[in-house]
Amino acid sequence: AILAQAAALNKHSPQHPLVPVATTFTSKDDVLLEGPCVCVRGICNGISIACKESCKCCSGACAFMKDMWNQSLGAIYTKPMGGYVIFSWMAMILTIVVALLSYTQIKCEGSETDKKLTTTKAALLIACAVAVVHMLVAFWMQRQIVKEMCKKMDEEYEEKQTPPEERTYEIIDNEAGRKRSAICEILK
Repeated sequence: AILAQAAALNKHSPQHPLVPVATTFTSKDDVLLEGPCVCVRGICNGISIACKESCKCCSGACAFMKDMWNQSLGAIYTKPMGGYVIFSWMAMILTIVVALLSYTQIKCEGSETDKKLTTTKAALLIACAVAVVHMLVAFWMQRQIVKEMCKKMDEEYEEKQTPPEERTYEIIDNEAGRKRSAICEILK
């Protein structure tokens, strides 16, 4: 019965996505050894086809999300240190939300612990202020790095005598070295 089922599998069209072309079973041992592999390959091929088809269906939504990202945060993310800036913003927004929620949950009732609770509330507000400063400094630092890198690239363009209207400011080589150099100049 197992050999008959395996033979039936081999009769499918080679274009059928779930059955590999090279699958041939000659004995029960082959079915036992290779059967699970054929099943797993079939499952993987099926999942692959389902994913490809769902991408066709959702391509409009994916394109919308990509455009929304590029129009809102893409200009920051694509510049040097962009991942750091975006991650810092997300982490600090989370910090602010948690601190403000905690602030609203603390009740000062006029007891001896009132001073401790007031101090705690003040600490939460300070945490919010520090988070905002951290967000601004991350953005400022990125701007300073880009400014310094553009200054160095201007010097390179002037050495090559490239007219200003032909300067693209695209970082093609030594991106990490350019970032390090810009950061060192800022920290001086």
